[in-house]
Amino acid sequence: MPPLIFFDNDYEHVMNVKRTFSSVTSVHVDDKKIMEMRDYCNLPVFLHNQYAKYMKAIRFTPSDIHHGVSHGMTEEHIQLLMDFVSRNPRGVAVFDWDRTISCIEGVYNDPRGYTSEMGIYKFNYPDTAQFIIGPNRIDMIRNMFDSLRRKGYSIYILTNNESARSARMRKIFLNVIRQVYPQMQDYQLLASNSAAGITKGAVLQKEINRLMNTLNDMDNQKYVMPYIEEGVFGQGEESNFGRMKRKTIQSGKTKAKKTKSRKSGKTKAKKTKSRKSGKTKAKKTKSRKSGKTKAKKTKSRKSGKAKKTKSRAKV
Repeated sequence: MPPLIFFDNDYEHVMNVKRTFSSVTSVHVDDKKIMEMRDYCNLPVFLHNQYAKYMKAIRFTPSDIHHGVSHGMTEEHIQLLMDFVSRNPRGVAVFDWDRTISCIEGVYNDPRGYTSEMGIYKFNYPDTAQFIIGPNRIDMIRNMFDSLRRKGYSIYILTNNESARSARMRKIFLNVIRQVYPQMQDYQLLASNSAAGITKGAVLQKEINRLMNTLNDMDNQKYVMPYIEEGVFGQGEESNFGRMKRKTIQSGKTKAKKTKSRKSGKTKAKKTKSRKSGKTKAKKTKSRKSGKTKAKKTKSRKSGKAKKTKSRAKV
């Protein structure tokens, strides 16, 4: 199994994943409330943010009031992650969404808000991401995903958020995530449902097994993935593990072709040399025969002259 690191603000999820994967680095993210939701909505930075305007206009839920705004992942968590990556050049990074990547609980992403006027509010994805992730955190989270992608890591969001389970809301959720991770593909968004007994450990186990089976097939060259156009688990960008394996296979094939080409070149060179050698031998043989013929003719001429001289002497 590849090296695996997991971040979540819920301690039960952290331990559930730890029990499922004994070798996982499972990190708990502190979700202590640092600000009330109403105060957060009124920050000057959100003056023109349509999502913040909508949040101020609606009635806050008990969850909004209870959870408020938290730190989510901090610079210390990201440093821990980068240390893990430096020790494990190839691996899998998995993140919870609510109050881990984001700093609030839940997402108000009614599709009507993105496709038509909902009262005076018209949502857009940048505003939504800025509000949910936090104006002071969004660049930090974006840089984190970019660093992981450049390091060749496979990245997943694993969440209980019902938007990940709803066909109606999933596309919107993905577009919000793409504000910080533009390469995000559908297969990278994993949905658990703890209330229904579908734990994060079970969902992640299934996905890791599928990833490993795909890589094993690639090792046996039974399955070769199209590069980029077709993803490991669906349309989109090929997984980083898949890309590395594919490059290895392609490199092996290239080397085999080069070796075959060199051998072919050597064989051709030998044949050419052999032909040239044969031609040279043929020329030498012909030359020798020609020499012998000339010698015979010379001898014959000398013999003829001798006979004539002898005949004249008798007369």
